[in-house]
Amino acid sequence: MEFNTSYLHFIQNEGDIFLVFKIRAIAIPFRNYSTLHNMISKDHYPAKVMLFGEYTVLRGGLALGIPVMNFFSKWVRLSFDQSAKYFPFFRYLQLEFNTCLDTDRFLDDIQSGMTLTTSIPFGAGLGSSGNLVAAVYDRYATSRNQDLDQLRVLLATMENFFHGTSSGFDPLIILQRRALLKEQSTIRSLPKLNGHGVFPWLLDSGTSRAGNPIAKFNERIKVQEFALAVVQGTALVDGIITQWIDDGVINWDLLTALSRWQWQHLRFLIPESLHPYWQIGLDQQDFLFKFNGAGGGGMFQVWTKDDIWPGVLEVWPHQKIRTT
Repeated sequence: MEFNTSYLHFIQNEGDIFLVFKIRAIAIPFRNYSTLHNMISKDHYPAKVMLFGEYTVLRGGLALGIPVMNFFSKWVRLSFDQSAKYFPFFRYLQLEFNTCLDTDRFLDDIQSGMTLTTSIPFGAGLGSSGNLVAAVYDRYATSRNQDLDQLRVLLATMENFFHGTSSGFDPLIILQRRALLKEQSTIRSLPKLNGHGVFPWLLDSGTSRAGNPIAKFNERIKVQEFALAVVQGTALVDGIITQWIDDGVINWDLLTALSRWQWQHLRFLIPESLHPYWQIGLDQQDFLFKFNGAGGGGMFQVWTKDDIWPGVLEVWPHQKIRTT
């Protein structure tokens, strides 16, 4: 199935508007990510999916992310009209990273039309800005930092240009091309994980992300009742991830509890068009919705007990995330 929705990626910084993408993403089935690591060409940069940990990671919880090749980017020499959009990012890197990045080469490439072509939709929770950061670091780094935690900090500072504050987790997943677990300030690679009886999918909500969902979340966290609810959500996410890593099982009851928690407390970030289906999933237990990224639009995850897309969701563009 193809995603017919087109996304426009506008990022504004100091009066400049740049990084504009319009894509028609082709649905390619996800592979087992241990195989995926060997499939990804060195000159292609994957998207990422945060399987668990959206928002709760901001409160100190665990986060589990994987690279996916349904969407990817690649450096291609086109025209200066295409590459000129990178000038604001170049200026930022020239001031902050001139000792660890070959910014002179980056400038030469911009002037000669080197462009990162991408099929990654913006605002879909697939790491579009993290993908650019990873690709720039990979191409222009003058030395390679092998320590994951230190590398994450460096990538976070690069990605701060786009978000103001970044964890650096997205570009690290993309750059490493492997599943990573974030626990507080520590990052570690994970071995092969199997779902054992549950199947995750991506659903395109057909709604572009509006505003800044994280800013809305941070505003609500100031309310004590909401802050206490987030503590409960964090415990659910940590339980799902820990049991999956330790026992190789995704607990459907905990997944149900997480879907219900997001429905009850993060509904303001769920497009209204999905509301009845989210509730149907909770009631019927054939499938469950959860966030994919910040929410507010773009992609959402759907988890099923069977390796079949739910008929009630047939009208929604979708594709499977294959982890087994």
